[in-house]
Amino acid sequence: MTLTIELTEEEESRLQSAAAVVGLDPAMYLRSLIGQPAAIEPRKPKTGREIVDQLMQEGVIGAGFGDPNLDSPEAARKLRAEVWRTHTAGARK
Repeated sequence: MTLTIELTEEEESRLQSAAAVVGLDPAMYLRSLIGQPAAIEPRKPKTGREIVDQLMQEGVIGAGFGDPNLDSPEAARKLRAEVWRTHTAGARK
């Protein structure tokens, strides 16, 4: 397969510099990158800390929906108490 891409002068310069660091011509350097799994698949988190970091980066946790109070332990306690009150009130009827 032949692939042609248009690079800006800055991109071309960065490519040539990176290739020179590892002692390859730019085409071979790019070919070596394609063969690396990280170039094709994103690295999967392996530890709990990495999973939490990824979820925070994606905005799944820690976002607070625009309100920093929503992420606090106190907010979690209030929410639990409200759910419990609602649940137990419905059970008494």
